Amino acid sequence: MNNHNAEVAVSELADPAIPKAVRSWIRDFREVGLEPEVEHIGRRWRLSVTTEHAATELWLKRTPSGSWKWADASLTVDGEPRPLAHDAADLARIFREANQASERVQADPMPPPCAPDSAPPRVQQEYWALVRHLGDETPIQLGRDGNQWFLGLDVGGAALRMRFWRTRTEGLLMRLQVIVDGRDRSEQARGDLAQALQLMKPAQEAGPADPGMNPASAALPSSSAGSRKGTVMRN
Repeated sequence: MNNHNAEVAVSELADPAIPKAVRSWIRDFREVGLEPEVEHIGRRWRLSVTTEHAATELWLKRTPSGSWKWADASLTVDGEPRPLAHDAADLARIFREANQASERVQADPMPPPCAPDSAPPRVQQEYWALVRHLGDETPIQLGRDGNQWFLGLDVGGAALRMRFWRTRTEGLLMRLQVIVDGRDRSEQARGDLAQALQLMKPAQEAGPADPGMNPASAALPSSSAGSRKGTVMRN
């Protein structure tokens, strides 16, 4: 804050000096784990978040009717401009990925293999659905560790893991893990297998990371991305 006559830093959500619309944006940021710096600069409000690798600014201006609306925004990763996020959750993901880019993530290790007919019906269904869709030349792994079953797929620089486990109250549950080029993309998949395979396509097309690995010959299926629900930078 260089212009002390124009800027007033504020941080308390309950501060009555902060317009209701601005406080709503503050809540949106905080709900996804981002703590914005909030400033009143001239006739505008600015919300900003800055980390080691990513930074964003959101500007709000007052309309003739007296309400506060989105005016402008920016998003950079390592100093390079990036397209604006779809929503607050997407913005938080971009920040996490930017700050964790130097830490390559590996997929969960596969347990010892087991026969498909020894797995619960739902696990068998998912296994054979993958086999039918991807073809015999794409190695689909199936393993078991106690009361947990794992489906695994490794193509190029991407890996998929579906972990199933039993609970007393909810039956068989599933967690989907997607690792692409050392980055955890599981959150983007949102638990949807078709979306997970779509995220893996670029890494598959780039070829196997391990020279000894046979590339998958069957193209991974495409699926449309989820519909946009507005943008965290626009109102």
